[in-house]
Amino acid sequence: ESVTATDFLQSFLVGKQGNNDATTEEAKNIIRLYGKSEDGETFDRMSFGEYLFSSENDLFDPAMQKFDESVLNMSLSEYFINSSHNTYLTGDQLSSKSSLEAYAVALQRGCKCLELDCFDGHKTDGVVFVYHGFTATSKINFRDIVLVVKSYIANNTKTLPIILSLDNNCSIPFQEIMAAILKEELGEMLHHPKSTLDDRLPSPRELAGKVLLKGRTIGMDDVLSEPTKISLELNSHRVSLNDRASFASPLKSPRKNGNRIVFSNDALDTQTNIKIAPELAEITTFNTVRFKDFSSVDTLPATDMLSFSENKFLRVLNQNEENATLWKRYNRRHMTRTYPSGTRVDSSNFNPLLHWSKGCQMVALNHQTDDSKMAINDGRFRENGGCGYIPKRLEEYPGRQNLKIKILAGSCLPHPFGEPSGEVTSPYVIVRLYDVRTTTQTREEMLEIDERKTTVSDNGFCPQWPDAKDFTFKVESAGVAMLLFTIVHADEGFIEEKICKTAIPVRCLRQGLRSVQFYDRNSQHGSFAFARLLVSVDIEQHIPWK
Repeated sequence: ESVTATDFLQSFLVGKQGNNDATTEEAKNIIRLYGKSEDGETFDRMSFGEYLFSSENDLFDPAMQKFDESVLNMSLSEYFINSSHNTYLTGDQLSSKSSLEAYAVALQRGCKCLELDCFDGHKTDGVVFVYHGFTATSKINFRDIVLVVKSYIANNTKTLPIILSLDNNCSIPFQEIMAAILKEELGEMLHHPKSTLDDRLPSPRELAGKVLLKGRTIGMDDVLSEPTKISLELNSHRVSLNDRASFASPLKSPRKNGNRIVFSNDALDTQTNIKIAPELAEITTFNTVRFKDFSSVDTLPATDMLSFSENKFLRVLNQNEENATLWKRYNRRHMTRTYPSGTRVDSSNFNPLLHWSKGCQMVALNHQTDDSKMAINDGRFRENGGCGYIPKRLEEYPGRQNLKIKILAGSCLPHPFGEPSGEVTSPYVIVRLYDVRTTTQTREEMLEIDERKTTVSDNGFCPQWPDAKDFTFKVESAGVAMLLFTIVHADEGFIEEKICKTAIPVRCLRQGLRSVQFYDRNSQHGSFAFARLLVSVDIEQHIPWK
């Protein structure tokens, strides 16, 4: 009915859990916290069971979940950054509502790269709109989004840098308005890049509390051949451009007045064709460049970066056998952002693992969609306190692993969709490995392997699987591989309903008898706070497979 602290240490913490560094004092502290023994000398059976399902015994190593400021001194290019695609949307890509709340929710979930698709608003009031262009999605005010970001930083002064990815579809006058809004509202929160380019990007720690812009800066093709001072008049609003502005094609409907060029209102939206407003370019940190090959982009300044859809990412990756290696090298000094294909009108997500395996920092997903790929992203960014910046450390996990996982029991599993009432749950568990496998010397492919357990009928409170067999997984790329646990309600005669899920990076697993914490789509509210599985895990490191 009880064991001594010494037996608990030697037989369980060291013998079963593989914690060879555990001490007698640590064993006594656990007993004091969960047991009835104030002196920490004996551990009773009921208290031991409580400990088994506790967060301290989590399969996801608690040490990896803690915020560690000491790892935030490297270049920004050395981190995975929690990133969102079309952040403003609450549903599909064609007709859903755009919402300020979507930005607030993304920030609260630890997202550090937000996307804004910017378009000209009304000429009379100078409002810049954010929405999914050429669709029926609703519009929201650019300034209001900036205010949401400002409010978040004001209430989270130590937050790591927030990157605003600007998909800029605005004419020059409205780009001027964007720049003015950013400067006016953000003030010192707005990062102003240096005029001289460094070979290394700043660290997250250096940029804490700052907002960085990603978009286009002015390159050689954005410069007029001769210095010209240009003024544009938009009703009562006047904007001035310096001599770095350019025209992509001949202008229509201008009238010249000395060295001033004035446009009629009906020509402003579509006929100016000036690429970048200098006032916006000068506060933009990351410049998205055209890709020709890695030899040409690798020599560019560290602030120049790539931005690809998932389809173009695969085309570039498969262009030749060297690109996989070259992309990893490129991402040591530069940044890459990838995002879902335009054909994903339902706002579904792609598997981010192959992108992470190439060192891509900003793998942007549709955060409004509660699918398995978003669960993988949530699991990845539970590392480092959910701060949104995870050291890549891909080279630290080169070895293969054998994983053996046995599902033993569950506790307080909720009803499907977190409903407070309903029929008794009949759960079964799906365990899926997401991995990247090397098929040739340089080519890699994504790998998904899933297993499932026998259903336990009418018992979601404390289901048990006494005849469980081991799930065996061969892990190829431990640095990026993820385990996804999904609990499903087996409703005979009806569509099976997912109850809850959680994802854990393979590099963050602990062996032994461990508990698995389950989450709702935002955190662990209500019944999800107690929803856990008890599993047995055996990890065999660095397997020399043939």
